[in-house]
Amino acid sequence: CGNSELSAEMYRDGYQNIVNVDFSSVCIDNMREKHKDYAGMEWLVMDITDLKFPDSSFNVVIEKGTLDALVANEKDPWYMSDEGLRTMETTLAKVSQVLKPTGRFISITFSQPHFRRPLFAKSGLNWSIELTLLGEDFHFFFFAMRKGEPLDPKDAALEKATLAKREEHKMDRHDDAQMQRLAEDEDEDAFLFKVLL
Repeated sequence: CGNSELSAEMYRDGYQNIVNVDFSSVCIDNMREKHKDYAGMEWLVMDITDLKFPDSSFNVVIEKGTLDALVANEKDPWYMSDEGLRTMETTLAKVSQVLKPTGRFISITFSQPHFRRPLFAKSGLNWSIELTLLGEDFHFFFFAMRKGEPLDPKDAALEKATLAKREEHKMDRHDDAQMQRLAEDEDEDAFLFKVLL
C-alpha cells in the first residue's frame, strides 16, 4: 500500500473491508495511526512476493506501482533478468493464489503494455486480461485480470511468443558467454606465448 491514499479514498466511497499490506513496518505503523478512525481497515506488514493469506481469501487484489517497484532495477525492459522474472512470476502466482475463484486482480502501472502484458499473459495464472488507458496529459494503464476465465486467444499466442523469445534470448546470452570465454582463453594463450618467448 505504501503511503498512498487510495485505500482511504475507497473506504470513503463505501469499500470498507480492506486489508493493506506493505513490507515496511514503519510505513504500516504510520498508515495505521493516520487511519485509526477507519474502523475495520487492516494494516499488515507483509511482502507481496510472499503473501501469507490462505488461498481464495480475496474478491479483489489491487496494486498501484508495486510491480513497477519490483522491477525498477532492471536494465533492459525487453529482456528482464532471471531474478526479475522469478520475482514477478512468484508475485503474480501468489496474487492468483489468494484470489477467490472469480476474483479480480487490478494492476495500475506506468509501464507500457508491451512490457507488462507478457508478464500477465500466463495460462497458469488462470485469468483473462483487460486493459484500459487512463489519464489525459499523462497516461497510465489499468489492467484488470478476471480469475477463472481463460486467456484471450491473442494473449495465449502472446504467452507462446514470449516463451519462445526468452528461450532465444537465453541461447543468445549463452553464445555470447561462450564467445567471451573463448576471447579470454585466446588472450591468456597469447600472454603465455609471449611469456615463453
